[in-house]
Formats: sequence, structure tokens, C-alpha cells
Amino acid sequence: MYTKGGIYVGKHAGFTVEKPETNPKFAKPSYRRGTKGKRVALIRDVIREISGYAPYERRIIKLLSIGDEGADKRAMKFAKRRIGGHRRGKAKREAFRLIVAAQKKAAKEKAAKEAKEAREARERAEKEKKEGKYIV
Repeated sequence: MYTKGGIYVGKHAGFTVEKPETNPKFAKPSYRRGTKGKRVALIRDVIREISGYAPYERRIIKLLSIGDEGADKRAMKFAKRRIGGHRRGKAKREAFRLIVAAQKKAAKEKAAKEAKEAREARERAEKEKKEGKYIV
């Protein structure tokens, strides 16, 4: 690609223009439409925390927590039927898949923490028993 040289005729003809740092086309408010803002995200999080999930959403979560592919497909079909479209169903299933993964991770971490505390308590009790401080 060649640059314009500021002359009237020839290969490099045309008025020389400096490009702006940001493309003004992408600064239009209409290009922002549909993206979630910070305020809306916060409000939706608070509402979700207070009200919980709808019954159909709880069923989708239950199906996804099973974990096999058949249940995953079933969750997709169920979401699609309830929400009213394939894309919307896919988006809802993905959102709840992330939630289920986070729940499983939290449960795993909690179980590991409880196991560690129980092991430490056992070791402490054995140590006290050896020292003679703890009498059963």
C-alpha cells in the first residue's frame, strides 16, 4: 500500500491526511449497544443473589451437575424449549456450566480443607497422647 503524496495526478495522488489515534467509527455509542455495563452487572448480581434461580434454571443446573453428555444434551434441549431459541439456550447452558464448575471447585476445596483440619486434629491428639497430656 502506498501513501498519498499531496499531488493532483499520478500514483500518489490525493490529499495527505493524518489518521486519528482512535478510529471515530468505533467511538459511536451504537457500537456499544448490547454490552453489559458495570452498573447493570452489579444490579443483576445482587438480584440473582437475593432471589436465587428460577425453577427451570435449577433443573438445568441439576442436569449439568450430572456430568455426562446425555444430560448435557438434555439440558440444552430443555433450555432451548423454555427460553425460545437455540442461541439463547446455548448461552444459558454455557452460563450455568460455568456456575456448576465453580460450585464443584468450591466443594472440592471445602472438602480438602476439612480433610486437612481433621488430619491436623488427629495428629495433635496423637502428639498429646504420646506426651501424656491427654488422657482417654
